[in-house]
Amino acid sequence: MFTTQPLLRIGPAVFPRHLLVGKFLAMLLLGALVGSLIGKSMAADAVRGAELTRDTYIANYETHKAELIASDTPMTGMIVGGILFMIGALVTYEALSVFCAWGVAWVAPGAAPEGRESATEQ
Repeated sequence: MFTTQPLLRIGPAVFPRHLLVGKFLAMLLLGALVGSLIGKSMAADAVRGAELTRDTYIANYETHKAELIASDTPMTGMIVGGILFMIGALVTYEALSVFCAWGVAWVAPGAAPEGRESATEQ
């Protein structure tokens, strides 16, 4: 199942076990980042909601309605933007995974498969 050849030869030898742990660490880091950003956004919305009064909402109702109805970006632009966002997110995830895998290989070089010496012993 696991190969005895390193997947990456730049820096410490990275084996599939290292990459698996690296992907898990990348998911944890990115999940913590996204969760904290969502939490900050929800806290800001809660503050705005607490400060909002009925009179303020009614006074700005037409402005709010116009902002909700208006669409400045065409559907083609939104699709292209979504594609670019997903490419960026996946590239960031994979780069962070490889970086974490290098870190794991550097910290735990003894995790090399049996029958092959670790990167520090070569």
